[in-house]
Amino acid sequence: MDERERSWYAMDDGATLGQCGPGKGTIIADAEYGNPADTDDADARLTLERQRDGTFILTGQVYPWAFGQMFAATETEADGIAELIRKRLEVLSSAIPDDDERDLVIKTAKLQQLCADFEADYPAI
Repeated sequence: MDERERSWYAMDDGATLGQCGPGKGTIIADAEYGNPADTDDADARLTLERQRDGTFILTGQVYPWAFGQMFAATETEADGIAELIRKRLEVLSSAIPDDDERDLVIKTAKLQQLCADFEADYPAI
């Protein structure tokens, strides 16, 4: 796999399942986006938690650029929202510039705008 190829894989090989998540619920799904061969260099994370009242909270992050959350009333609704967030996180991850890029300032500004848009659509709860 090329070092820039990315895919979704289980966070910590599934060890986070059942733990308390960033939304203070119980983690029922947790994935990182990056190179599975180098999990220390992941770009993003998507966590799905079940709340005590039976609702769900999704948390999407692009390390260290963006953090967003969304409530869902049902697991079906949560699955649909997760797909939307997953796609957004992939776009954000692909916009992260390498340190040696020519237009680093311009690309960083573009990434910051994309992150601001993501956080506006999925404000932290």
